[in-house]
Amino acid sequence: MRGSARHRLLIAWPRGLVRRGLTGGARLLGAGLLVAIGLVHLALAPQYYSAAAYVGVLFYLTCAAAWATGLGVVAGVRGAWLAGGLIAAGALVALVASVTVGLPGFTDSLSAPWAALSLLLEGGFVGVYLVLALVRHTPLLDPPRH
Repeated sequence: MRGSARHRLLIAWPRGLVRRGLTGGARLLGAGLLVAIGLVHLALAPQYYSAAAYVGVLFYLTCAAAWATGLGVVAGVRGAWLAGGLIAAGALVALVASVTVGLPGFTDSLSAPWAALSLLLEGGFVGVYLVLALVRHTPLLDPPRH
């Protein structure tokens, strides 16, 4: 092996290893946040279903979508990060709307069970998504095509 080729290999390997480690860590963090978002919505869905059926159904759908998207994020499915961002942001906006102006036939409070945790998890995923989008210079967070 020539000197310059060996030098490139030795320099590229750690950077590639670090990048893979950071990417894998970000995937696990993102998927973990989506799983937690789903768990909160699943736990609260029966209570909210009894208060307003459509809200309970939306909680079940949010749980299913968050878990499916979490799998997609871990597997590196194209667009999974964007879908996760939309799910988390949508849940965040819905919670803020239900607390401030209310939803049709339903209002909520930040003192409701797990409201603060829900805000933290959803805001956390949106924050991770935005940081990664800025770092990778792409809103979709898909691997670059060569």
